[in-house]
Parts: sequence; C-alpha cells; structure tokens
Amino acid sequence: MIQTVRRLAGPALVATLALGAAACGGGSDDSANTGASTGASADPTPSATGSSEPASSPPTTPSETVAAAAGPELAQTVVAVKAPTGWEPDSAPAEFSSAARGPGRSDSLLLIDNASLAGPDATIDDLYASFVSLNKGDKRLTYERLPDLDLQGTPASYVHSTRKGTKSEDYVVTAVRSGRVVSLTFTLDPGTLAQDPQLVESVLATLRWLG
Repeated sequence: MIQTVRRLAGPALVATLALGAAACGGGSDDSANTGASTGASADPTPSATGSSEPASSPPTTPSETVAAAAGPELAQTVVAVKAPTGWEPDSAPAEFSSAARGPGRSDSLLLIDNASLAGPDATIDDLYASFVSLNKGDKRLTYERLPDLDLQGTPASYVHSTRKGTKSEDYVVTAVRSGRVVSLTFTLDPGTLAQDPQLVESVLATLRWLG
C-alpha cells in the first residue's frame, strides 16, 4: 500500500514492506518509459479489521489516463519518481530514502530503495504475509491489500491503511527489483485526497527504473 518526514509512518509497515524483513513486519499515526498499470491481484488477505476485496474493474494504465506528477524528483539506486505537483523536497530518515512533503498537515511521500533483508528469492507476497503476521494483533489498524500493480513489468503490492484516532490515510506500493525492496509510502490528509483522488496514480505515472 508506508515514516513520513514530518511524521513517522508505522514502523512495522516500513520494516516489512520497505526494508524486506521477511521475518518481521502499519499504518500511520494522526524513466525513459513511464507509467504503471493495475495487474492481476494476489488472493485477498484478511486485514486487522475487515478483508481485502480486489477491484473488479479491468486493468488500467495510469500514464494513459492521469496527468503525470510534476513535482521534485525522488531518486535512489534503482528507481526514480516525481512527487506530486506543488510538493516540496523534505529530509529523509535514511541514506537509502528520499522524501517530499505536501500542503496538508500529514501529506508526505517516502521512497525507500534498500537491499532486501529477506533474501534474493523474497516476493511481494512474502513481504505482505510478514506484514499481516506482525500486525494481526493491532486493533487500531485497518488495512487491505488492493489489486497488485504492474510497474513497467515489475509486480508491486498495493496496500491501503488507516489507524483509529487519525484522519490521514496511507497507501504503500512495494516492489522487488534487482535484489532490492522498493517502497513508496503516501500519507495523505482527507482534504488532499478529496482534491486529487488520483494523486498516487499521478506519481506512479512518472516512475523510472534505473537498474
């Protein structure tokens, strides 16, 4: 579907989805060729509250239907994306990450591109299973795995989460590329989502693989 820079995202979500710790596992507190398309979804996985139901609509290619983001570029070892239009660069929590902040109180985008700690054969399903295992006792967290994405031929999981007592929503896109776990974590205020419902898609439309 994921630490922000002004406000840290759930550590379990970052650890599992972004860093690839398959044995460990969140939700938030308060290219030359570009584009991403919705691909076949993995089997729905139960969430801490509720369950995931894949979208029934046919696959779409955001780059063909959504205006690409035109904000500052975030680049790491194997991937680069542009932040939403009007957003600004922000300090990042680690050398293998880049970040941007938006106009809303919680708006943030965190890109993590790190060597997989889960081994060379780890898949996005392995990483998501670890996330589920670690968070199954968290009664405040509600999450669902949305239909998987196809990021220019590289499969990616797509997780949406909310936390009781907060209004912001998290969306985390996670892929395994060249032995590295790449994660894009969007934390968005309700007003930001209302103003730009396709914000995540606009960023994915700018994705470039660098290796």
